[in-house]
Amino acid sequence: MDASERKLHHINTSSQLITPPVSSLLDEVFLLNDPVHACSPAAVDISTKFLGRVLKAPIIVSSMTGGIPEAATFNLALARMCVRHAIPMALGSLSPYLRDHDRIWGFDVKKSEPDLMLGGNIGAIAAADLELERLNHAMEALGLDFMFVHLNPLHELAQPEGDRHLHRAMDGIKRLLDWGRVPVLVKEVGFGLSKRSLDTLKESGVIWVDVAGSGGTSFLDIELSRPNHPDREVLEPFRTWGIPTAPAVMWAKEAGLRVIGSGGVRTGLDVARLLALGAQLAGVAAPWLRAWQDSGEEGMDHLYTVLETGLRYAMALAGAGTIKELQHVPRVLGDRLAQWV
Repeated sequence: MDASERKLHHINTSSQLITPPVSSLLDEVFLLNDPVHACSPAAVDISTKFLGRVLKAPIIVSSMTGGIPEAATFNLALARMCVRHAIPMALGSLSPYLRDHDRIWGFDVKKSEPDLMLGGNIGAIAAADLELERLNHAMEALGLDFMFVHLNPLHELAQPEGDRHLHRAMDGIKRLLDWGRVPVLVKEVGFGLSKRSLDTLKESGVIWVDVAGSGGTSFLDIELSRPNHPDREVLEPFRTWGIPTAPAVMWAKEAGLRVIGSGGVRTGLDVARLLALGAQLAGVAAPWLRAWQDSGEEGMDHLYTVLETGLRYAMALAGAGTIKELQHVPRVLGDRLAQWV
């Protein structure tokens, strides 16, 4: 399966995988009902700052796709939705575009939506040997405001054509931090970040991480859905591999990092739980794809409204008028989450 076929397979399959093999453990975060201090949802302030820009809500559209014709319409719809609601968006891996600038499908969304806050995305292993001039070209041509560098060792191992040079990941991260043309953020792709990894990233100068914990879309499940996968017997036991989103957020905060929490975020209450654990933003990916496939841009706008309203209700019920107040409200952790942290 070549890169284009693989990306199309990712789009088609991720929209069908509704039930993840493991839990994000966000349902183990209980915010306390505070009726005496409850506030009006309309008065709750959910605005926040991200890399110097004011966002209407602490939500980011996480990296999904690009580089194939099928991604162009979807990503442009995402971009329009993000501009309407003043939230940022990240592109899927730029590797196809960096290899061939003609493969710009789905990446050049700022041409139509210049007010969009847009992030690029490149694999850490690929970044170790990347020609930085090509990255500079991409940054300028696409109008990137920030850059994700992603860590995806299990996903690489799950791809028969994946890169096995996993030890090069930190070389790539350090190279992009030194490049420094735009803010560089480090993310996983759905299996979480350990305390050891977070401490190393902090020591290396990383400021922002997206923990991308387990509990959302599983790229292992996506790869295993390929017919006649050669390593199926080896990989099946790893379907429960990973660090759930909730403890990964808590560990990232403890490490002194600024945190995007993603992986299994499905409701406004999930967003509130992440913020209460210490995240600055919540990342959402696959639900946008499903909403678009079901109802187009109207479905995307509806999903945003559901997330925003749910967050406002959770904050109002917990007696938190601002995100800063939400990060200090009492909470109770369930037994499974308590075991992790």
